[in-house]
Amino acid sequence: MIKLQPLEKRRPWDLIRSLELVVYREWREYVHPGGNIFVDVPPVTSLSLHLPSRDTAFPDFDEEDQAVESLHIPESLLTRLKTLELGCDWDGSLVLSILNSCTNVEVLTLDFQMTCMDYLDTEVHRQAKEVGLALPNVRILRLRHLDPGSVEFLSLIKTPSLVELDISFKTYEKDPTAYMYRYPPDSSFSSFFLDFLEKSRIPEGLRRLRIHSAIMSNEELQNAFACITSLTHLTLDDVDFKPDLLDTLGRNPEDYIYLPNLETLELLHLEADFPVKNLYEFVKSRLVLPWTPDLEIPVRQIKKLRISQRKPDTVATFKNTYEAWLFDAVYHMDASMEFV
Repeated sequence: MIKLQPLEKRRPWDLIRSLELVVYREWREYVHPGGNIFVDVPPVTSLSLHLPSRDTAFPDFDEEDQAVESLHIPESLLTRLKTLELGCDWDGSLVLSILNSCTNVEVLTLDFQMTCMDYLDTEVHRQAKEVGLALPNVRILRLRHLDPGSVEFLSLIKTPSLVELDISFKTYEKDPTAYMYRYPPDSSFSSFFLDFLEKSRIPEGLRRLRIHSAIMSNEELQNAFACITSLTHLTLDDVDFKPDLLDTLGRNPEDYIYLPNLETLELLHLEADFPVKNLYEFVKSRLVLPWTPDLEIPVRQIKKLRISQRKPDTVATFKNTYEAWLFDAVYHMDASMEFV
């Protein structure tokens, strides 16, 4: 139970409910344990904490393991949080130990800082591998700057209340050439993803999924999509995949039906020469045409479609503007095509 001071004795600092902390310097708390910066943090419910990179925090590698274990965030602070944004590349077990106390967090953002995460042999890591670390109230999970070799993290947590998952493999390269630095996730991405879904046992099912800045094989995407039948909103943003993926996902009564509840589809930052025909056929296969209202199909209609492509020429611009009009006029859907 949190004891509040009488109003006249409470400082303005104590009234803060949202706080952002960014640490740039070498981490010396293990040398000066009395200097815990978290002791005087007010009773916030929203915390954004970005720690210095591992190399900056621990220039002396001989002290690294000891130093990693020196991060002490009061459990009372973590259990109070509803929103947490954590940027840390120190050690995966440390991240797990922090999350272990975040039982009330509903919106969780983790920035992996493009580091292939290692894990110390700790009890919390062993339990996470076996049964998954429970985050019972997380509804929105965002993974930022996820190194392709760190997708194992997904299989270490379980989020039974999850509604929205946002995974970004974006590097620190700047536009307009950032798309050239996309990397393929580990070939076992879908297996970690499916393990995550199985451990989480989401009752209502995942509704929104965004995958950002990656090169993905059609097989990996198909395997991932096969077990999220509840999905209503899918965004593939700056994801390099083969266009015939859309042919596979299209409705075929004799085959498995992928994403039967999908209503919103966003394909963003596609290559300039991405064939719109594949998309046209996919959407066509998922719609009840206006002139056949009695047609029964076991899938929902696509209601909203958003497409963006890179650096088209004038002809492509005209052609795709016409295609957007066609989707809107013929299929009565909210369609937009833009160029970036």
